[in-house]
Amino acid sequence: MEHDLWQKHMGNAHLVAYMNATDGAVEDFTLNEMTPVFDY
Repeated sequence: MEHDLWQKHMGNAHLVAYMNATDGAVEDFTLNEMTPVFDY
C-alpha cells in the first residue's frame, strides 16, 4: 500500500508544477522512495 501512496504523491500537482517551473534551472532533483527499516 505504501508504494501506491508514493506513486500518488509523485503525481501531485505541486511536484509537477515545481519540476516544470525549475526545468533547466535545477541541475539535479531527486526524490527517493523510502521503505521502513524496522517492522514495529
